[in-house]
Amino acid sequence: MNMESIMSFPLTCEVLTHWNAAALALREAEAAIEGLLG
Repeated sequence: MNMESIMSFPLTCEVLTHWNAAALALREAEAAIEGLLG
């Protein structure tokens, strides 16, 4: 899928919201792992 077809979806905002939530969760998990290892 190319960017133009992705941007044409009406749910783009919803997808970006889920993407941001996933990125935030990943960042928190990474920080927790660093805390355990460090």
